[in-house]
Amino acid sequence: MLDTLIAIGVSLFAGGLVFCMALLLLGAHKVPLHFGYGAILGGVIACSFVFGPRDRAGLMIVGGLIVVWVLGTTGLYLSRDQIVLHPHEHHSAVAGYAPRKTD
Repeated sequence: MLDTLIAIGVSLFAGGLVFCMALLLLGAHKVPLHFGYGAILGGVIACSFVFGPRDRAGLMIVGGLIVVWVLGTTGLYLSRDQIVLHPHEHHSAVAGYAPRKTD
């Protein structure tokens, strides 16, 4: 029972971290969110399977990651039209600084 709870927690935590990385890719390089999420989490799953332990707990974590990967990528793909990031409007680097007017 404890192995199952740990696998669920680790899978959700890893999915959240990968989602944050995918948001950074979207903001910095305009990579669609479902592509970034799917590619990064797919790499995490592959590395976990190859380099991770092959015991019951390790395979449960990989299975949980696969479920989070499929559901997350599908959800992000289906909601791709509603995801819009607006660029930040930075007018100056220093607060209260007004640029000089040149005539």
